Amino acid sequence: MSVRVLPAALLCCMGGAALACDNPSLVQIPATEDIAGREADVQQDVAEYVAAMQVYTDCIKAELAAAGGETAPDLQRAMLVRRNNLAVAEVEAVLKWLTAATGIEATIDDEVAEDDEAESRGRRRERG
Repeated sequence: MSVRVLPAALLCCMGGAALACDNPSLVQIPATEDIAGREADVQQDVAEYVAAMQVYTDCIKAELAAAGGETAPDLQRAMLVRRNNLAVAEVEAVLKWLTAATGIEATIDDEVAEDDEAESRGRRRERG
């Protein structure tokens, strides 16, 4: 019985490290016809979501740094970079959604986009 508990305990502990960064829930943007008069509230909800996603991506980057950064094991580094890039892509999609629903031009913070671009350059360098 203890043989089965040990692998389960190891998976639990390893999973805890991987789940240290909490991915925020997706913000809900009402349908275009339901937004009239609520634009400020919707913009505030999106701003809070974007800020939470920035905290999430910062956590992922800290997790990558703690794993050794560029010298982290290949699979771990690849997973963390992908997780970061997916978060950035999600924020970009939400901002497009906001623009489509409200007509309000919204763009991702330059710093977040630069971090994503730097991560992409690192992946291209790894592939050769």
